[in-house]
Amino acid sequence: MKKITNFSEKSIKLGLPYKLVQIIQRFVKKHGGKTFIIGGNVRDIILNRKISSDCDLVINIKIDELVKTLEEYNIKFSTVGLKFGTIIVHFENHNIEITAMRQDKKTDGRWAEIKFTNDIEVDAVRRDFTINSIYCDLAGNLFDPFRGQDDLKKKIVRFIGNPQKRIEEDHLRILRFLRFSYQISDTFDSEGLLECERNINKILLLSWERRISEIKKIIIQKRIENIEETKVYKFIEISLEKKIDFRNFHTLCRIERDLNFICSSRRLKYLLRNEVLKEEDTIMKKSSKEFQNRITTKVDLKSYSTKEINKLLYRLNKKNIIDKLFFDFVKKKITKSSLINILKFIESYEIKDLPITGNDLIKIGFSEGKQIGKHIKIVNDWWLENDCKPNKIECIDFLKSLPGSKRW
Repeated sequence: MKKITNFSEKSIKLGLPYKLVQIIQRFVKKHGGKTFIIGGNVRDIILNRKISSDCDLVINIKIDELVKTLEEYNIKFSTVGLKFGTIIVHFENHNIEITAMRQDKKTDGRWAEIKFTNDIEVDAVRRDFTINSIYCDLAGNLFDPFRGQDDLKKKIVRFIGNPQKRIEEDHLRILRFLRFSYQISDTFDSEGLLECERNINKILLLSWERRISEIKKIIIQKRIENIEETKVYKFIEISLEKKIDFRNFHTLCRIERDLNFICSSRRLKYLLRNEVLKEEDTIMKKSSKEFQNRITTKVDLKSYSTKEINKLLYRLNKKNIIDKLFFDFVKKKITKSSLINILKFIESYEIKDLPITGNDLIKIGFSEGKQIGKHIKIVNDWWLENDCKPNKIECIDFLKSLPGSKRW
């Protein structure tokens, strides 16, 4: 068994919440169990990289036993995945996912019927990729039954055992294979990619929520920038049930990365920009109202002046305006320096309220009814044209000065 030397010091330096994990380990030990770190944290520590994800732990006792101890010590946790032997402990500013070792008794490609085990080798067999089956205890001892460290060093994402069988167990592994390959590798394992291509239509058997969650993670990977050079876009189209237009997608990705403005929703909106989205489309039926608004809102930007941006910010969500600016950069309508300056302005923008109300108009003699609404709109447009600077008295003076303005 290999060991990571100076594990505690190294893991703390890289950002692992080591002391919090020690507390969990003490609770597990009370029941005669062991605690292992698994997944992305282990990969980061092996590669000496800053910890890039929440901590995932595996324990060899039943999850109910740990739950009782957490309750005794009044430690907060969520039980969303409890039927699968998983809880998420909320410690300070950390979310630590803890899963009891298990064996998949029955699978249908979407969900698994599970059985508890305290055998680490049995737990390892059910996992998807060799790089995800590296266990590490808090002393730095590594248990790596499928030589995941070797694949990690070679930058290869490889299914454990038969790829077809792994995909049959959980169809989401098709998309996970793409994500991890983009994340750590320069290429795709040919056997794995072939099986994913053969089973591509099984993606549609997955829930929309699982699909879109994985797609959002895929399209923010650096290597996705050259998606037009691969067949991988087909997996995205199947997942979204829509055609995508990836022309100049690399330009959008690179400017986002350069400005540290990476956004999965913006990238999705760009890929779908030429699609007509209807109410009956899955992406519309299953998505939140906020996301629907994000991908369907078209912004009419007449110029890039502060005045024009100010008017739009008053009426629209910031995110939609920022999307429009990035898309215009891709079309070469705006320079990088202009984009940076406008983004700074938008980020510092605080919405202001029109300093005059309908009641103020009534007090100066306007009749209640349509006249109020009409003149509020007029003064609001004027106020925006003047960069939201006029105060209440100036707004009233403006209304009084309008030719033909009737206040009775």
